[in-house]
Amino acid sequence: IFSYLNLTQLSIVKSEYEVAEGYLDLALLRRNTEKGNYDALIELKYIKAADYKEKGEALVEQKLKEASAQLERYGRAAEFKNRKDLKKWALVFAGTDAAEEIK
Repeated sequence: IFSYLNLTQLSIVKSEYEVAEGYLDLALLRRNTEKGNYDALIELKYIKAADYKEKGEALVEQKLKEASAQLERYGRAAEFKNRKDLKKWALVFAGTDAAEEIK
């Protein structure tokens, strides 16, 4: 994901970006506010295939809630608090499948 996101010239991509509330998995920060449409915070979660088979979608929902709570905390950090058009994405991978939540 990190390599793919780095293909854009519109944003700086930060991995394990430290904010007051912890470490954000990925951040896309506009290089130029006149050209980029938004800044984005991305939180990633992974579920082992065996755990997914055992607990199913309930575990995916739990991980999405965890990721969403983290994104809300990170979004309150000083460097993001006043950014307009801030997007927050939670991605949960279960084995080789992905579920997403966009805010």
